[in-house]
Amino acid sequence: RRSWHSGTPHQKSVWQCVTATKGGRKFCPDSKGVDEKLIERAFVESYQRLMQDNESILNDFLAKVTAELSDDSVVKEIEKVNREIRDVLARKDKLLDLRLDESITKDEYELKNLELCAKIEELKLQLEELQQADTSRKSIEKRIAEFKKVLLENKGLTKFDRGVFESIVEKVIVGGFDENGAKTAGGWHRATVY
Repeated sequence: RRSWHSGTPHQKSVWQCVTATKGGRKFCPDSKGVDEKLIERAFVESYQRLMQDNESILNDFLAKVTAELSDDSVVKEIEKVNREIRDVLARKDKLLDLRLDESITKDEYELKNLELCAKIEELKLQLEELQQADTSRKSIEKRIAEFKKVLLENKGLTKFDRGVFESIVEKVIVGGFDENGAKTAGGWHRATVY
């Protein structure tokens, strides 16, 4: 979202490709500023259609997304990796005991200890990725809950509401490509809302 002609009587808000804004038109030659009023009207129209014609489809969609998000496989994987880390740490302790008892040589200890340390680092990286996935899942769950609440409270949306818009829409893609891979004319034949 950008402001054109800021500080003048002709000031207006437009939405424009971030790539074109930051890197220049050469990186996104088809980028055009889209008047915010057009996006707002399109949102209200889409919202009204969604609520009037597709309430059962919407409920089915939300149920499927919620079911998918409730899949606790990531949580189980986090628990599994945590157990593996504890097991490797226990093996390191046993290895140290063997060295202190002089049951193994210093060279054997150092070699095996390096292997176990590498395994722990590998598991920690895996754990970090899983925790990020779980955080993302929780964020999506929160957005779905907000989405449901907004839909229930605002069934009769007749004018643009920024709060409803921001709670439902993550991003808007204007334009794109048709089924044959050709650019859509003027970029207005297709809009995707996330």
